[in-house]
Amino acid sequence: MKPRTLAFLAAHRLRPRGPESLPVLAAALAADYPTITHIAPPKLQAKMMDPHRLCLLDARTPEEFAVSHLPGALRVDPEARPDDVVAALGTGTKDADVVLYCSVGVRSTRLAVRAAPALRAAGVCTVANLAGGIFAWAASGAPLNAARCVHPYDAVWGRLLAPEVRRSKGPDER
Repeated sequence: MKPRTLAFLAAHRLRPRGPESLPVLAAALAADYPTITHIAPPKLQAKMMDPHRLCLLDARTPEEFAVSHLPGALRVDPEARPDDVVAALGTGTKDADVVLYCSVGVRSTRLAVRAAPALRAAGVCTVANLAGGIFAWAASGAPLNAARCVHPYDAVWGRLLAPEVRRSKGPDER
């Protein structure tokens, strides 16, 4: 991980301050990974009005994706190889905009950095990360699939979710 992201984690890991910490983390990720565009939830919502040019990739676990995801998103493994990310999109990616997201943006930013060259070689126009991830998306009041709550990832990161959108985890989840 890069310096600003590590500083955020060191400062917030033991004492997450709630949803208001998400912009701080998003800014740290944007500073640490300047080769990837970081798009705010309202801007992504506007882009979703033209979905034929937009591909959403959810870089979370199957359990997280099953609880909630952005409408129309495809799930990819956060550790996927770049070629597997391209294959997940299938055909029709020429001139498309690809936006990756995870819970808060760490896993999706790393995947975006790794996969961007292969995606661009496949004809993708832009590769971006959703700033603040699905946690920021839910905090903004933007729509999820049919869910009204978000998987908290774990007990520490889950504190970054507002209680009204945080799903309680089952006994089989981390």
